[in-house]
Amino acid sequence: MNTVKYDRDITALLVIDPYNDFISEGGKVWDRLRAVAEANNCIPHAIAVLDAARNAQVRQRTRRVDDFARRGDCAVFTFG
Repeated sequence: MNTVKYDRDITALLVIDPYNDFISEGGKVWDRLRAVAEANNCIPHAIAVLDAARNAQVRQRTRRVDDFARRGDCAVFTFG
C-alpha cells in the first residue's frame, strides 16, 4: 500500500452537517439511516477521521447545510 502525503498548506477537511439531520437520534432522516449508520460504524469512523486530521494538524471546518442556504450557495448543488 502506498503512503499518501498531503500538503497541509492547501489541505482541509470539510464536514457538512453530519450530525443534526443524519446521524443523531431524532434527526430528520435518522429513522431511515440508523441501521446503515450503525452497521458501518459511521460515528466511530467519523471520530477517527476528525482525530487523524487534528493529529496531522490539518485544518477542519464543519458547516451546517442551512449555512449554505442562508448565503444562497445551494443554487450550485445539482441533483440527478
